[in-house]
Amino acid sequence: METINLAEIRSHEIVKANDLIQKSRFNLQAQEQKIILYLISKIKPDNNDFILQDISIPEFCQVCGIDEKSGKNYKDIKDAIKSLAEKKAWLMLEDETEVLISWINKAWVNKHSGNIKIRLDDDMKPYLLQLQTRFTQYELLYTTHSL
Repeated sequence: METINLAEIRSHEIVKANDLIQKSRFNLQAQEQKIILYLISKIKPDNNDFILQDISIPEFCQVCGIDEKSGKNYKDIKDAIKSLAEKKAWLMLEDETEVLISWINKAWVNKHSGNIKIRLDDDMKPYLLQLQTRFTQYELLYTTHSL
């Protein structure tokens, strides 16, 4: 198994537009929040588009403080991804228009490799990419272990 640098990964920054935090109401369970925060932490400041994120289930469990030896992780994570894909929220725009948004565009789970591929929904781009002003930033470590 490949060695991962937990300290480096846990120090990745989560950056979200304040509008996403203040003007939308997603009701996410702890596992769903960990997945979203982990995905956001993989976004680079210079990304112009969402890339297909390739996530190792064992790495995700280690980074998020989940018992990686549990045989339920594959099913639990798969169930959380499905639930995330089904959750939507209304977001109020500046012109008082509301838009229905969701977190995940598409997900693939490979049972044999233990890898997940996830692409965030394009409607989330203004709230997660190329943020210059009005955003909140914090380290992944401070969120995944408190959930």
